[in-house]
Amino acid sequence: MEINNYLDLLSENNAKAGGGSASAFAGAMATSLILKAYNMIKKRDPELDDKLQEHYEQDLLRLREYYKEMIITDGKLFEKVLEAYSLPKETNGDSIYRKQRVEEAYKDAFDSPYNMMIHAVKLYDYISVSYTHLRAHETLRY
Repeated sequence: MEINNYLDLLSENNAKAGGGSASAFAGAMATSLILKAYNMIKKRDPELDDKLQEHYEQDLLRLREYYKEMIITDGKLFEKVLEAYSLPKETNGDSIYRKQRVEEAYKDAFDSPYNMMIHAVKLYDYISVSYTHLRAHETLRY
């Protein structure tokens, strides 16, 4: 999805993009910036990969893919909540069924921001490592 299309979608009255989707977008951007710092350092220090934890770059690329997927997935999960609320509630049986569906949909929808938070904590560790190595290379200042 193009950024302009996403921003338009985010500003519309729909369930496809909201706070969770925006958080995922911010996570993808943050991951990209950490990768940028990594690539800047690596250009000056070809032995950087030996100094970092194994699979540093691949892990960051996986985190960015996770966030990119969550931009769309989070909205889909919330759409299910709205769908459950739109179920009929005319009879007692309808109400019970609707309530169960709403609860199930909310459980799935709540997992999304929680999992993004867990991934954000992991991302913080990568920021710390990148910052430490970037500071060691004072010549990289703009």
